[in-house]
Amino acid sequence: MVSYPAHRASRAAVSGSLVLALATAACTSRPESTVTPPSVVPSPSVPAISSHATPKYEAGTVGLCAKTDLAPLVDLSLKVVRKDPTPPTSGPGEACLFEMTTPDGHIASLRVEAVALASAGDAERLYRAERAVTRMISDGSVAGVGEQAEAFAIQSEPGFKYAEYKIHVRDANLVLEVWLAVGGNVFTPKATLAAATRAVVDSAFATVSRAWVARS
Repeated sequence: MVSYPAHRASRAAVSGSLVLALATAACTSRPESTVTPPSVVPSPSVPAISSHATPKYEAGTVGLCAKTDLAPLVDLSLKVVRKDPTPPTSGPGEACLFEMTTPDGHIASLRVEAVALASAGDAERLYRAERAVTRMISDGSVAGVGEQAEAFAIQSEPGFKYAEYKIHVRDANLVLEVWLAVGGNVFTPKATLAAATRAVVDSAFATVSRAWVARS
């Protein structure tokens, strides 16, 4: 019996990398200066100019198993057989693993995961750690979503043709990942997986970012 892809094992490796990165950063950071800079008072005749504020996200309850839009997968004719809402190990957040089957009985899966870390720096370290530990091959940067986004792809043959596609995104302290995998007698074209994964990313990012953005 063929099991579903080891998403949790991969995320555990990423979590270990992130912990090491954070520990290293803590040991090498410079102490803060004890000198207090003089306060600057703007002239009353010149209004202060405010810059665009970077968003700050706080993990909450989204309900990814219910809120994830599966419409982009309709052309693949996948049937959901189980939803696993086990939370991510890489930080505060939410996830859902959709275990599915293809029309000819092969396995398929979609994992959507979002975490909101303490700072943008922590999120960037997690984003880089994911890239460092993945066995997948980079398919290039992804424009139009978050501050950073990159796609990955891989094909393997565990007794059948198995094609995977993943996009991970960082925006401020938020990291989002969508991972689609489909088995079959032939490889599902990468372009097909890429389009479906990107559509899920756009929908999930909009849902999570609206729900988790901190209210001042």
